[in-house]
Amino acid sequence: MIKKISALFVCIVLTLGFIPVVAPSAQSQALSVMYTTHVQDVGWQAYVSDGAMSGTSGQSKRLEGIKIQVAGNSNLGIQYSTHVQDIGWQGFVSDGAMSGTSGQSKRLEAIKIQLTGTEAALYDVYYRVHAQDFGWLGWAKDGASSGTAGYSKRLEGIEIRIVSAGAPAPGTTAKSFVQYTPQPTVSYQTHVQDYGWQGYVSNGASSGTSGESKRLEGIRISLSNMGVTGGIQYRTQVQNYGWMPWVSDGAMSGTSGESKRLEAINIRLTGTVAQNYDVYYRVHAQDFGWLGWAKNGESSGTEGLSKRLEAIEIVIIPRGTAGPSSGTGAYKVVTYKSQKVAGYSVAYLREALYIPESLKINDISFGYDKYGDYYSVIDFEASTIYGETVRAYLMSYNSSYRPSYSPYLYSSDVGYIDIYLEETEPALTDAIYVNVSDILAIPLQSFTTY
Repeated sequence: MIKKISALFVCIVLTLGFIPVVAPSAQSQALSVMYTTHVQDVGWQAYVSDGAMSGTSGQSKRLEGIKIQVAGNSNLGIQYSTHVQDIGWQGFVSDGAMSGTSGQSKRLEAIKIQLTGTEAALYDVYYRVHAQDFGWLGWAKDGASSGTAGYSKRLEGIEIRIVSAGAPAPGTTAKSFVQYTPQPTVSYQTHVQDYGWQGYVSNGASSGTSGESKRLEGIRISLSNMGVTGGIQYRTQVQNYGWMPWVSDGAMSGTSGESKRLEAINIRLTGTVAQNYDVYYRVHAQDFGWLGWAKNGESSGTEGLSKRLEAIEIVIIPRGTAGPSSGTGAYKVVTYKSQKVAGYSVAYLREALYIPESLKINDISFGYDKYGDYYSVIDFEASTIYGETVRAYLMSYNSSYRPSYSPYLYSSDVGYIDIYLEETEPALTDAIYVNVSDILAIPLQSFTTY
């Protein structure tokens, strides 16, 4: 029995001894991607592989050329293209050939890498670059661009990895390629009283005058260096004419040779540029100075106050970016309502108009209008209501004699009170008149609006 087992064992050993030992083929070797870069002042560096950095860090040296190859799989190849200073994208080269330049001192700015061969679909190639002023960008994949374009920034280092298709990226893929988009330039010129057309200014510079009491009479606005389609439209409110039609892209809004002041303006962007940018603008208005910033078609200036615009500033910023701001409203509006009332005290009217007792009467004037009717005006100091600045004037008419001012605004036989409000938000005007109606017990619809 023991002999039989021994014989069987010897037989097995002899049989195994005849099994040939197969050497590892190229197909079974570990897959690897190897690469070398030509570095400013250094030349060609030694090959590195599989995610190691080729290039330099902290030395501000440009990459000028690169060679990449795959080992470990004869059914897999690699091709790559670089974006070179003054040249742009070069054609693809493959499997260890040089992409870039030699002896020309030209920086690489971006790269695209993709796999080739019958098994290319089984793998993904990831790569990321270290770009001047940007540092390490996100990982790009399978032929996508990595680096920058339009910034004239050198590549300083690169890392490359090959992974199984669908495997997670080695790190963040955000911001793997940064494309420069030109910032639109907004240029504008104004026609100024006594001076005529001023030269164009741009991007927030002031057009007009300051401290000279000169009216703006016309304006032209245009865009350049946009990089996207679209334009700019604008319209102005002109003395005696009101709002003029919208014009666009360098056309004049306003008047010429008529000595008419601009009083307000709307500006808006059109087309693709409107989807990517906001336009902000503010005006310097007579007696008010610089008003707050309006944007994207909002009104800027005054209405119903006969105040001239004296200067304007316009800026364009990327949409979503915080724009210029100030605590002053962009649009000053006057409303005028008239109603027959009698015998109300100043205190009563203060309450109706939200005018606190702490505000003094700024001025009292009186005289005769063109119809021979005697009038008086009480001008209250500016008040802050709901965060907005409001100024109220109470005007009364008396055809028989000069009214008394204290304790009553006017005597019992006064026929009408006229209420003026200067403010920044139309909704605030509505709230004040509702309050006037409630306090004075006068239906709101009975007021006459002018």
